[in-house]
Amino acid sequence: MQRINIKKTNLLDSQIYFAIRNNPKNRRYSLSSNKIKIKDHNEWFEKNYTNKYYYTCYKGKSKIGYVRGDTLGDTIVVSIALGIKNQNRNIGTQCLNLFEKKINNNCIFIAKVKKKNIISVRFFEKNGFNKLNYKKGIITFYKIKNNSANFYLNA
Repeated sequence: MQRINIKKTNLLDSQIYFAIRNNPKNRRYSLSSNKIKIKDHNEWFEKNYTNKYYYTCYKGKSKIGYVRGDTLGDTIVVSIALGIKNQNRNIGTQCLNLFEKKINNNCIFIAKVKKKNIISVRFFEKNGFNKLNYKKGIITFYKIKNNSANFYLNA
């Protein structure tokens, strides 16, 4: 079995982000299900890929997806996506766990998921996220990362 790893996203990862995001099966359950034009993607990617919490997922040496976190104060909004061949194989959980380990500060993770995206709803529940809100077909999940509390809870 090939090792799962994540690495800081770089400019060369633009194509994997674009391909996964624009795949019709992934778009179906995305918060924004519109097809993205390459020009718009390139502008977005060049502006954002250097953000502190953008990681590309690997299986061995192959790029298979991404997990990224956009920050808003102490909150990190998580987005994770894998290529179709690597979905439903516990790889997303491994990528998310690796991502969470990269975050050294206390924070609140947020994830927004369409209610009808049952697989993603179960994914976040399985990975310790709790439901915070439900509005207009979107479930907002949260997970608190508190390094100090975890130290005492795991003692």
